[in-house]
Amino acid sequence: MCIDPHLNQHLEEKGTNMERYFIIKDKGLIKLYHEYKFMIAKLNSAFCEFCKKHEIETKEYYMSATKLHIVATENDVKKFSSQIRKNTDGLFRRNSELAKEWVLLCKENEIDTPYKPVWEMSSLINAKSGIFENRFHSRMFEINGILYGSYGIDRDWELTNTEAFQELKASEFWKIVEDAENSEVK
Repeated sequence: MCIDPHLNQHLEEKGTNMERYFIIKDKGLIKLYHEYKFMIAKLNSAFCEFCKKHEIETKEYYMSATKLHIVATENDVKKFSSQIRKNTDGLFRRNSELAKEWVLLCKENEIDTPYKPVWEMSSLINAKSGIFENRFHSRMFEINGILYGSYGIDRDWELTNTEAFQELKASEFWKIVEDAENSEVK
């Protein structure tokens, strides 16, 4: 994908990057988010067990149930060099023994690659707001059982889907984030 390097500068100069902040109320979207978090936990657990079994040193990997891609340590590179693709940071060849075992393990345990439901959120926003954009930035996270989100595009728009989203002022949103971060530090 080719991106105009001057686009962000242009948007910043014009001040047209409009982001809205909100609490997500749509039960379907909340359910998808919880399924996403559950799948992350399931995938992480499987990965930790897989690493123990095969004495993989790293604790970092790319979340995928269809390929094995780790952030290889020096020891991992030495130990698995015949199975890791050249010029990668730890992507195992699809036909390697470990990659095949990983994919099979995920399949047998009904583990899928987790995807945050940002496109579903975008669809809910676009359906009522009439903005129909596929170039956007967004975030979703949960604090104390409440699902928060933000959505931004490169022009002004209104959040009109009040059944699915309760809009927040930016200052309220960031205060919630800051308070949550401060409570984690203590």
